[in-house]
Amino acid sequence: MSEDKELTLWEHLEELRQRLIRVIIAILVTGIIGYVFSDHIIHFLSRPVGKLYFFSPPEAFLIKLKILLFSGLFFSAPYMLYELWKFVEPGLLPHEKKYALPMILSGTVLFYVGIAFGLFIALPLGVKVLIQFGGKYMEGLFNAKSYFNFALLLLFSFGILFEFPVVIVFLSQIGVINPYRLSRQRKYVIVGIFVVAAIITPSVDMITQLILAIPLIFLFEISIFFSKLGRKKQRNVEEKVPQNK
Repeated sequence: MSEDKELTLWEHLEELRQRLIRVIIAILVTGIIGYVFSDHIIHFLSRPVGKLYFFSPPEAFLIKLKILLFSGLFFSAPYMLYELWKFVEPGLLPHEKKYALPMILSGTVLFYVGIAFGLFIALPLGVKVLIQFGGKYMEGLFNAKSYFNFALLLLFSFGILFEFPVVIVFLSQIGVINPYRLSRQRKYVIVGIFVVAAIITPSVDMITQLILAIPLIFLFEISIFFSKLGRKKQRNVEEKVPQNK
């Protein structure tokens, strides 16, 4: 189908359906890889708490299905970003389309950096702090289902929210947001980050929320810096164009 042709609503919905089908197939295919190595993944993810227990016959099987889904989302993330971009690309102007490759690459890198941060820092630290609240007279007996719900949601929260700078920089480059105005509204953004962290985190404790909110505030400051830098480069290019005519 030609990209120059304006698509109808039904054609957009059909395109979305086809892309979703391809994404689901990619998740299932890559998820099978994770399922094959599910015992190793379970052992690696459970290191902060040690031995896990399940309390119903189907629970272990359902946990392995979650590992399949987790692995599929993890390995197919670059392809999902590509399909997302290809869906929105026809609605963008030519100068906006040049951000495709940088967005996909940076989005992929930040997604994996976010999960790595959650895996090696946030999850072990959060679990360690929370366990200490048991004190002398309470000892943890960790249910596998509850633990993996907590761990997997935490990891993907970091992976998705670490896309924050990509979104901010892109919206700034295409003129949707003003980084200078956004920086002046910093205090409201920080409050919003803590609200999002409270909603996203799989537990109600402040420790986990702080572990998520603090790096997001840091990423916000980085995104503001690069957005302003990009705006300055755009202005320099625009100032030079009349002189070259």
